[in-house]
Amino acid sequence: MVLDLLTYAGNRENLHDIEDLCLFVQGDIADRPFIEQLLSDEKIDIPVNSAAESHYSLAVLDPSRFFRTNADSGRRRGIILRHARSDKYPCRRSGNVESLGGRCHYNLKLQSPESHPAVLDLGCGLGRHAIAFAKKGFRVTATEASQRAIDHLQSRAEQLDLSIATHVCSMLEQPFHQSLFDIVLSYNVIYHGRKSHFVEAIGRVWNLLKPSGLFYFTCPLRKDGKYGYGECIAPHTYASTKSVTPGDIHYFTDRTELCEMLTGFTICSIDLDEGYWNNKGEEQFFSNWQVLAQKVEDYSNEKQDVGSD
Repeated sequence: MVLDLLTYAGNRENLHDIEDLCLFVQGDIADRPFIEQLLSDEKIDIPVNSAAESHYSLAVLDPSRFFRTNADSGRRRGIILRHARSDKYPCRRSGNVESLGGRCHYNLKLQSPESHPAVLDLGCGLGRHAIAFAKKGFRVTATEASQRAIDHLQSRAEQLDLSIATHVCSMLEQPFHQSLFDIVLSYNVIYHGRKSHFVEAIGRVWNLLKPSGLFYFTCPLRKDGKYGYGECIAPHTYASTKSVTPGDIHYFTDRTELCEMLTGFTICSIDLDEGYWNNKGEEQFFSNWQVLAQKVEDYSNEKQDVGSD
């Protein structure tokens, strides 16, 4: 990923030859909420800050710009020094070595725009998955609660001459007809809320998928580093103080309960993704399920019990 504010020295065209190898994000390294969200969404392991605002003339005329962009932004967020300690933050375990995300990512990559043309990126964030699918020729729709994130995705899609339909909405307010998509992708999204919200989201995805459609999503286990911290608002549900945005509500599941909630789906694969990330300077363990499931055609979702908290 390449981050730049594109001020006096930034030139977007310098990346022309490597467009397919990187994701460009226009933003300010000193914008704390934006950078922390970016590091979390994109699971950045090693940030590198190369001579930002370091031109001699500018450093002399306005040294505060250099301090803000380099020393202050890195010190306050632990972004540069702590993330760069590669002996601490490369550790990431996955249930299968076929790819970084194991069998789920691998099986998802096997799909083609001919067999599964319509893709929904539910809770797309900055849109890296939506962009990746669109580049491969899929017909992509992306939804996100943040207008800023959708604006970024649209700008990026226009730069790459890609067509991606976007909507600003919550995960439980998808404005689509039933049986519209061949693949629904929801990366780090549907566990935000109570168990009933999680189950309701699964049911809504079932409705959105075509017969035999595929559902890929991630969710945290109860050994994840955020579990047990903050206010417990329901069983296994916390307004976690260890989240990127403290106070975010997370529901944590186990394998048995996860399988029970996926009524109406055949589970193709479940992978364990674990490792460490830098949470404001603190090494924090993460443990997530990566799930790929297929819609069962003869199941009536209208009878599904959304369960209790």
